[in-house]
This record gives sequence, structure tokens and C-alpha cells, in this order.
Amino acid sequence: MSAELPVLIFGGVMGGGLARGIEAVNFGIIFKIMLYRVLTVPVAAITCMILFKILECTI
Repeated sequence: MSAELPVLIFGGVMGGGLARGIEAVNFGIIFKIMLYRVLTVPVAAITCMILFKILECTI
């Protein structure tokens, strides 16, 4: 799956909500999606570092 596909889906869903009016958009959900997208890479990097250190000590 391309990294751009989730962005396109998110934009389509948000655009569809905005077509119904600004009050149809749940900005709480929009904020959560944006927050999780920002946190995904750092959390994955930290997880990899921890696993690397664990495996490095056992080998």
C-alpha cells in the first residue's frame, strides 16, 4: 500500500463531510487521525530500538 493512499482516503472522507457543511465534520476524529499519523513513525522507531537492544544482548 502506498503511503499516499491513506492521505487520499482521509482527504476524501473529510471532503465528503465538508460537502455536507462544517458541522457535519467531527473534528475530534480528525484531530485523533492527525495525531496518530504524526506519532506512528517515532513510536515505530523507539520500538525498533528497544527490540534491537534486547536482541543484541541475547546474541
